[in-house]
Amino acid sequence: MNSDIQNSNQQLNRIAKFPLSFDPTRPLPGMNYKEFLANNGLDIIKPSEMSYVNATVAIAGSLAAIIGLLLAPVTGGTSAVAGFSILAASAPFFWPASGDTFTDIIQATEQLINKKLEDLVRSLIQSRLNGLRNAVNNYTRAFELWKNNPTVEAYISEVRDRFRTLHTLYSDAVPQFAIGGYEEVLLPAYAQVANQHLLLLRDGINYADQWKLAKDDFHYGDLHYREFLIYLEEYTNHCSVTYRIGSGRSFSNSKNWAEHNIYVRNMTLWVLDTVAYFPNLDPRLYPDAVKTQTLTRKVYSDPINFLPEDTTKDATNFTTKPDLYTNLDALTIHSNAPIDNNSSYVVGIENYYSRGGRGLSLSKPFGQLTNYKKDVDFATYDDNKDIFKLDLGFNKQITNNTFQDLCKLAFYKAGPSGSPITPSHVYQTNLPANYIQSREMLSSQSTGFTHLYYTHDLADVIIAKNNPDNSKVYSIAWTHREIDRYNIITDYQTLKDPKTNLETTIPLITQLPANQAFEIAHSGPAAAYASISVTDSINFKGGNLVFCNLNIPLDKSIPYLTYFDLNFNSMGVPVRYGKYRFRLRYASNYEGTAFLQAGGTASVLLQNTMKNIIEIDRLSYGNFAVVESLGIINFSGGRLNLSIDIENPPVSGKNIKILIDKIELVPHWF
Repeated sequence: MNSDIQNSNQQLNRIAKFPLSFDPTRPLPGMNYKEFLANNGLDIIKPSEMSYVNATVAIAGSLAAIIGLLLAPVTGGTSAVAGFSILAASAPFFWPASGDTFTDIIQATEQLINKKLEDLVRSLIQSRLNGLRNAVNNYTRAFELWKNNPTVEAYISEVRDRFRTLHTLYSDAVPQFAIGGYEEVLLPAYAQVANQHLLLLRDGINYADQWKLAKDDFHYGDLHYREFLIYLEEYTNHCSVTYRIGSGRSFSNSKNWAEHNIYVRNMTLWVLDTVAYFPNLDPRLYPDAVKTQTLTRKVYSDPINFLPEDTTKDATNFTTKPDLYTNLDALTIHSNAPIDNNSSYVVGIENYYSRGGRGLSLSKPFGQLTNYKKDVDFATYDDNKDIFKLDLGFNKQITNNTFQDLCKLAFYKAGPSGSPITPSHVYQTNLPANYIQSREMLSSQSTGFTHLYYTHDLADVIIAKNNPDNSKVYSIAWTHREIDRYNIITDYQTLKDPKTNLETTIPLITQLPANQAFEIAHSGPAAAYASISVTDSINFKGGNLVFCNLNIPLDKSIPYLTYFDLNFNSMGVPVRYGKYRFRLRYASNYEGTAFLQAGGTASVLLQNTMKNIIEIDRLSYGNFAVVESLGIINFSGGRLNLSIDIENPPVSGKNIKILIDKIELVPHWF
């Protein structure tokens, strides 16, 4: 089916969308990097780099397909395009017509951690992958037949049987990617195979009634939904623990921070981003459209002019500390002399940000600030501020890897009005830029049109430190394009099938990550013993969480009333009813109440989900919970306040810990 799914709500055009959200069934050219080289006339690169690019593009493309199809859902009975499998849309990224991207994923991981699979293990893994590939193709063909003939009993029986066969194969295959001694080298492949299994189960749950799958006391699909939840937790915990062990090994064994950063960046793109998306695949929490907001974490390019020092110290200099999510809106670039001077070069950069749905503006300086400055304002170009590529031009080369006198910064804007070769914004002093260092993240498709298929946008331009040779070291940070800088909230999504001109309006759930707040605060009589902060301790989430902590000493008898507040701003857009319940994703060792205030107040009850776990970085997936309010709020844009009120903890000395992952606004339709 070649339907073009389009969103008729013009305000939703501001939401970050991926190409497949507009046309989830169109051909996907150039997914294999060999085709990319042929399409773009580039020189052949060494196989290790080819494996890395193929692996990264496939995983990014698959994730893009999932994000787009969750925003414009095509599950049976709820959309103008009924009967579509996200698994069928994402699988070709890993098994294109020519080649096997899983081979590239494994080879790239072998190079990353400098460990090879033994031949026997490699043979076993490849055999499993070949079997899965054939079974996925068989299932997809049966799915297409059933979709086009949904009432024919023979086709229902066939797709049901092939679903069951493929489910069994995945259940048996995924543990093979966790073979003892090879967990780390197989981790990216494990994450992608696990993701495919969850996507398959999502199909089975969505179409359980039509396929007459296993029925228990209540509904078709209940059995597979229980299995979905079991596998979701199992797969998440394996990836989280294996990454934590591998990251610790990398930090200890890497020669320097730059080498460790390569590990963190690649494992984030290949594993953690995929794992963070697992909960969004839940077909019962998200039966209709969902505007996901998950991937708020930063990733860092290779630093420029890097001369290593202590790894811990470099990690502090080259990255930003955990904080609320920000959008980079503009830069003020400072030079040592007037910009038209023949000896002018950059000595300082101020980054200007907006936070929390543009509820707050702030700046952060790096380097030396002078009176010779020039603004680069991305907002003056048009509404899309995303920058997918940055060129830094230097006047002098000191060694093969270090350059001096930054005199040019060229920024490349994303979107249809952008270009992969022509910058949209340029800062240039009167010094010639003789040496160019480019930084960007790989796109979700190897077509050469990175400005259209980019995955990340510019988040920080950091002057990390000065080297002994007077060159400056630069670190460039990026965030995933999925995040909506405006925190747009609406309660519906309209999908149109241009072949039939049929329109379907469905509820749209909106996610708000806790770190998308513009402000967090605590107050109350016990405020001196409370803190609210941002933590990056939970690696299986998509970014930083908000951490509320209250620790009253045993010898204190003051009132324990404490308020933790998270304040959000949202752009107002048209709504259908403007009524919502709210969900909270959280972990807690305290039983209490959380309130959401916005055109009314709704509340949820928190449970003790952490049990006896003390250190938050040891929490697993099962220590987090989702709770939904019974009360309704009326909302059409503006401010939202999430308040957690702690009243009289059971005993003095109890250390209360609450982690807030995200808020979800669930439309309440009559």
